[in-house]
Amino acid sequence: MLNGPVEWVEEFDLAGIHLPAVALMAMQQRPLGRDFRVAASCHNPDELRQAVLIGVDWACLSPVKTTVSHPGAPVLGIDRFRSWVGACQLPVYGLGGLGLHDLPEIRAAGGQGVAGISAFWD
Repeated sequence: MLNGPVEWVEEFDLAGIHLPAVALMAMQQRPLGRDFRVAASCHNPDELRQAVLIGVDWACLSPVKTTVSHPGAPVLGIDRFRSWVGACQLPVYGLGGLGLHDLPEIRAAGGQGVAGISAFWD
């Protein structure tokens, strides 16, 4: 999965693209055909609705908890995560300050699982 220019997905024979929220909100339709995966970073209900509208395969909703990589970012918390995921017709992964130990709580809140980088490097 690429977090970069859509054109590179086919050029480098990649599985798909992970859209940042700004790119997601600028799109009128899914940027790649169904042969490729399309994911999106979301931070609020409007972005989740846009992800559904353009037909992404899944979304990452963040930050659920305080995260070192985005200091000062407003934290959703598990209750808001649960509420927003419950209204979404996509698989949604929790992101931001989460690790494998958070998986049961995220799943209980309706999430598909947890996503991350630094939590999985240790």
